[in-house]
Amino acid sequence: MSQSGGKATLSSLDDSKTFSFQFNPKEFSVAKGLTWEESKEQGQDKNSVQFQKGAPMTASFDAYFDTTATTGGNVQSEWVNPLLALTKADIQPKTGEAKELSKKRPRALRFTWGTFELQCVVEQISVTYLMFSSDGTAIRARAQVKLKEWMQPSFSGTQGTSPWDTEKVQLVTVSGSPSVNQVADENGCDWRDIADANPDAGDLMNLEPGTTLVLPA
Repeated sequence: MSQSGGKATLSSLDDSKTFSFQFNPKEFSVAKGLTWEESKEQGQDKNSVQFQKGAPMTASFDAYFDTTATTGGNVQSEWVNPLLALTKADIQPKTGEAKELSKKRPRALRFTWGTFELQCVVEQISVTYLMFSSDGTAIRARAQVKLKEWMQPSFSGTQGTSPWDTEKVQLVTVSGSPSVNQVADENGCDWRDIADANPDAGDLMNLEPGTTLVLPA
């Protein structure tokens, strides 16, 4: 499946794998979450809110595949399996990455459609087969695709061609339920930098015991 003009496409940032969707989505949704916390001031009728962090953007759409007017072949082998192949954890991280990335992982991707572009990972793909030939071969399918924005954390290290590559990563595993402010004070960091480097850490004001954080240099 070669990339063609105007087609929604997923391109691997780790190797040459590219997947161009057979049909462009009819609808395309993006969402961006933000976390705000009420201030701790007492005796106030209305308290101000303080910005904590922004969540990664997500994008979702339905992709349709149909072989009835083309090859008449199996839509699973021709379209669905090549799409699912992008989710396989078969990329070996490069030497020097953090221990948490030492095992094989799925590909980092770039989704493009027209002028829209998102550096991302696949969060979910759900496939429903909609039509079958007389011999039971699947010939039409719908894939519900959900992508999550992926950004390079702002810690020191030599960057490679892949956005996952880092040669120096400082990690800390928290005990108890400290706030990000306490972690920052203990390690000589700014809490805002820790928040930026750990977008999926959960509630930064009440961290779960055992949470591992990336510490910016």
